[in-house]
Amino acid sequence: MLQAWFVRTGHPAGPDPYFLYASSNIGSFLALLSYPVLLEPMFTLRTQNLIWTGGYGLLILLIAGCGALLLRAPANAAVETAADDGDAPAPPLDVAAALDLPRRGGRRAC
Repeated sequence: MLQAWFVRTGHPAGPDPYFLYASSNIGSFLALLSYPVLLEPMFTLRTQNLIWTGGYGLLILLIAGCGALLLRAPANAAVETAADDGDAPAPPLDVAAALDLPRRGGRRAC
């Protein structure tokens, strides 16, 4: 959702928001590795509960802030971005159709 909003802001990097996916994946991976080593031994369950609750509250506020910024963005930003589809990525490949794999119900793709 946030990547789609970013595209609509008219930011120069908006037409290619895929660096955000990479950043998200790296952050998730680092958090997955560091949580049991750094946070779990340092905090009690009650403190972890408060940290997670506060983190989710902060996330809600930040997403609301992003939505507010999107509403304040120029109305023509999304139009300019949509008009420049020459460098648009290819649509996702339908692997089942490309490999002629069986579909639901046991029928093969025609």
